[in-house]
Amino acid sequence: ARTNLRASQYCDIRSAYLESLSFLKQGLALLDDEKKWSDNYDLSLDLTESLARKNLIVGNLEECKALNKEVALRAKTSDTICKFFLLEADVHIAADDLSGLISAGIQAINKLGLTRFLLNKPAMALCAFFKAAKVGKQLDKTTNEEILELPHSEDSSLSTTIFILNRLSTLGVLKQQYLLGAYCTFLAMELTITKGLCPSTPEVFNLYAAFDLHYYRGEGRRWPRLNGLAIKLLKKFSFKRADCHTLPSLAITSFYRKRRIHEIFAFYPHALKDGYEKGDIVSLATCASLLFNAEVWMDESLPLLEKKFRATYVQMKELGHSKVAMPIEPVIQLVLNMQNENGSRDELILLNGEIMNERKFLSDCPVNKESFQRLFFLLLKLYLAYTFDFYDLAEDMFQKVLAVTNFFMEKSFLHFPFRLYMAMTSYEKYRRTGNKKYLKIPRKVLKRFAREHCLGNPNAYPYFKVLEMEDISISSSTSDPIKLFMAIDSSIKAQAGYGFTHLEALAHERASHLLLPFDRESAKRHYDYAMHIYNKKWGATAKYKIMQEEGANIFTIEESDSKQVHDVGEIKVSLSTPPVSISTAD
Repeated sequence: ARTNLRASQYCDIRSAYLESLSFLKQGLALLDDEKKWSDNYDLSLDLTESLARKNLIVGNLEECKALNKEVALRAKTSDTICKFFLLEADVHIAADDLSGLISAGIQAINKLGLTRFLLNKPAMALCAFFKAAKVGKQLDKTTNEEILELPHSEDSSLSTTIFILNRLSTLGVLKQQYLLGAYCTFLAMELTITKGLCPSTPEVFNLYAAFDLHYYRGEGRRWPRLNGLAIKLLKKFSFKRADCHTLPSLAITSFYRKRRIHEIFAFYPHALKDGYEKGDIVSLATCASLLFNAEVWMDESLPLLEKKFRATYVQMKELGHSKVAMPIEPVIQLVLNMQNENGSRDELILLNGEIMNERKFLSDCPVNKESFQRLFFLLLKLYLAYTFDFYDLAEDMFQKVLAVTNFFMEKSFLHFPFRLYMAMTSYEKYRRTGNKKYLKIPRKVLKRFAREHCLGNPNAYPYFKVLEMEDISISSSTSDPIKLFMAIDSSIKAQAGYGFTHLEALAHERASHLLLPFDRESAKRHYDYAMHIYNKKWGATAKYKIMQEEGANIFTIEESDSKQVHDVGEIKVSLSTPPVSISTAD
C-alpha cells in the first residue's frame, strides 16, 4: 500500500492523475477495511485524502465527496479538518454551486473560529461597510514595507479561512453577487493584516484592488498600490498554494491600467504548470480562461497560440473536466477559424468545428445570462461578425452584452476589444443607414478611451487612435480631406510598438477603406499591402485569403519573390509599385 502511495506521488509530479488514481485505489484495496484505521491510521488517511483529491481532479465529484466525508469522520487534528474544508470548497466550485459553497464555507469559517460570517443581506451590507472603512484605514496607516514584513502564519486554520473567503469572493463576482464578494474580501484582508501572511494572501490583495477599482471607477487611490503588493507577495509564495489565477486576474482587471498588458504574461506558464502539479483544477481553469481570452488580443501569432491553447485544453479533457474547460473552447475555435483558409464568410462567423458546436455550447452554459463563459463567447462572436462583415449579427452580439452589467466587460482589459468592435460596428451601421443614432455609442466609447489614455493607461492609445480616425472620417468634408489624411497618418504611427497586431491590421484596413472617395490610389494600395502583411504576421490567414481573393488583381503576397520586396518582421510582400506613405502633402 505504501509503494502504491509513493507511485501515485511520482505520477502527480508529472501530472499523470489517471495513473495516480489507479495506484491509490490499488493501495487502499490492499488494506483491511475493518482494521485499516486502527492498525494503519496515517497510511489510510494519506491514501484516502489523496484519492479524494484525485477524484476531484478527474471529475468524479460524488466519489470525492464520499471519501472527503470519511476523512472528516476520521480526523484527529485541526490540519486534517482544514484539508477537509479546502477540498469541500473546491468540490462546490467545480460543480459551479455557489449556494453549496456558501453553506459549506459558513460552516467551515465559523467552526475554525477566526472570524464570524453573516449571511443575512442587510447585516452583511452593514458589516461590509464598516469592515471596508476599518481595513481601509489600517492599509493607509501601514507602509508597503510593513505589510511585506508581516509574519508568515503557520496556522492552517488561518490559511484555510482566507482560502475559502477568496473562493467565495471569486465565485460571488462571477455570479454577479458583488456584495458577497466584497464582504468576503474585507474579512480576508482584516485577517491578513491582524493575523499575518499566508499562501492565499496575494489573492486577497488582488481582489481588494479589483473592488477598489470597481467602486471608485478607476480613480481610487489604493488599487495601484494593492496590485503592486500582490505581485511582490507572489514572490514569497509558490503558485502551488497561492491560487494560480491571481496573475491573470490582475492583468485583466486592474493591472493593465498602469502597465502594458504584455509585461505580466511571462508569469503565466509558471502559474499553469504549478496548477497542474498541485492538481488545483479550479484555479487552473480560471487561470486558463482569463489568460487565453486576453492573450488572443496580443501580438503572439495565432499558430503559436493554438499550440499553447490546445495543450492545456487536451490535458483538461483527458482528466475528464469538460465543464471547467468550457470557457476556453470559444477562443480556441476562434483561433482555428481565423486560420481556416478554406472557409467561406458564412462558415467563419460560426464557432463550430473541431473544438465546439455553438448550439451545444450555449445549451451547456450556466443558465444565468451573466455567466462569463457566455460573455466570452459573445465577445468572440462580435469580433468574427465584424471582421467578416455581418454587421447586424455583430450589433445583436454587443447589445446582448450591454444588457448585462458584468465586471469583466466593464472593468477589465477585455473591455478594450469589446468596445472597439462594438464602436466599429456602429460606425458601419451609420454609414449604411445614415441614421445618427448609431453615432451615440462609438462617440461615447471614443471619450472613454481618451479618458483612460489621459489617466495614464498605457494600453488605451492605439485603441483610441483607431476610433479617432474613424470618427474624423465621418465628420470631415470630402472637399477638405487634409484632416482625415492627418488622422490616418497619426493612427498608423500610433500602432507601432504597442504589440497589438490585430489593431495594426485593422488600422491599415480602415485607412485603405477611408481613402476610397479620394484619388489616392498609390496610398490606398500601400495600406492594402500593409494590412495583408499584418494579417499574415498575426496568422489570420482566413481574413488574408478572403481579402486576397477580393483584390487579387491589385496585390500578391508571397514568402519570397524576385520582384522588389518590403520586409515586415519575417514576412516578405511582393510589390508591383514602390510603397508610399501618406502624409499631409499627399
